Amino acid sequence: MVTNIPTKEKQEIKNEISYKIQRLVINEVKPVDNAIPEVNYSPVFNGEHLKNEIHLFFENHINNIIMNKKTRNGRFKNDVSTILNSIEHLLSLKNNPIPNDSEEIPETLSEDEKLFYYHSKKVTDQLAKSINKNVKKPFLLVILHFNHEVYGEIIAIIKMERIFGVQFSRQELHVQIDMLPDKERDLQKCTIIFKNKLINLPVNSNFRENNNQNDHHTKILDRQDLAISQYFMTSFLDNIIITLDKENTQLATQFITSELEKYVSEGCTKKNIKDYIDNKMQERTHTSIETIVEDLINNTNFVNRDTIQIANQDSESLSALIYSQMLNANPSAQQTFTADPNYIEKKVIKDIKSSGKELKISIAQTIINKGVVKYDYKDDEELNSEEWMKIAISKAIIDDDDNDDDEE
Repeated sequence: MVTNIPTKEKQEIKNEISYKIQRLVINEVKPVDNAIPEVNYSPVFNGEHLKNEIHLFFENHINNIIMNKKTRNGRFKNDVSTILNSIEHLLSLKNNPIPNDSEEIPETLSEDEKLFYYHSKKVTDQLAKSINKNVKKPFLLVILHFNHEVYGEIIAIIKMERIFGVQFSRQELHVQIDMLPDKERDLQKCTIIFKNKLINLPVNSNFRENNNQNDHHTKILDRQDLAISQYFMTSFLDNIIITLDKENTQLATQFITSELEKYVSEGCTKKNIKDYIDNKMQERTHTSIETIVEDLINNTNFVNRDTIQIANQDSESLSALIYSQMLNANPSAQQTFTADPNYIEKKVIKDIKSSGKELKISIAQTIINKGVVKYDYKDDEELNSEEWMKIAISKAIIDDDDNDDDEE
């Protein structure tokens, strides 16, 4: 297998380095229709025998994964999961001997290498069993034990596609079809597991008592699915994504709607409740479960207050129940959050001639509702309202800094 090493004209590669890659395997997984994928297992590569450029190649990938703005924090949700057990052995947090009845392991490996081979094989097999039927193409699964200068010991698991390349040698061109991608966009799914995080935050099957958004074991990037594929996150990694405002908004909307549906007023439906919540979320203000529940009970006709009283409930008890349901769905859910809806209703104004290429103005409907933007308003100024559309914007909400140096 050939690695595609980018040329770093301005980056000096030192002749002497501490070996960042400790051990590495690159296994090939070949999906099979209606069956568990076939796997070709690679030998264990020892970091001290790899060229400096290869250490740098994988270090760049790891840094890009950690720093990518789409990367999400995750936590293991089960302290007895198969994947966690293998990860802990790969990081020397556990040191149980390899079972005697385990499948054949190359005898040429050292004892440490045998342990890495066995548990990296377990990790690969777990992914092979987890992938869904939509995964058709063969892919490479890179598993490496890496010493990071900032984050310490980590395990990186990177799902890659082979790429096509051309190698120039002695005035000849050779086709290479098994190169590893050097571009971040060619990575499919990746996770970084931090040894110090597993030590400082032991995995617990119920982490409700410590669900701070900064407390995580893993960083997960899915370049094919922003929400992160369920087979990769749940079936394979046994992780839960630490919720941010967007996830809290979705969870709150889902469970407030489903719980208050039990008390919906005659002539109203679940949709009335959800639409009202969605509209409130458009304001993107800091809110809470109880604030939304109180608003629906006290300020709308969608919920029957008498039915709530007969059930011996109120906004406080309903909010507590809804939050408990959110925690069951994701133990990192928060009671308070800043609303961050998936969709923002907008008023879009486009020119007729080029259909928005020459003129396109987009205004969130919420700020029109608040009155800080006046859209198509009429007054007695010199512009004829039959010929002109007028838009007024409150200076309080805009940044009119002429010295904006941001570049696209």
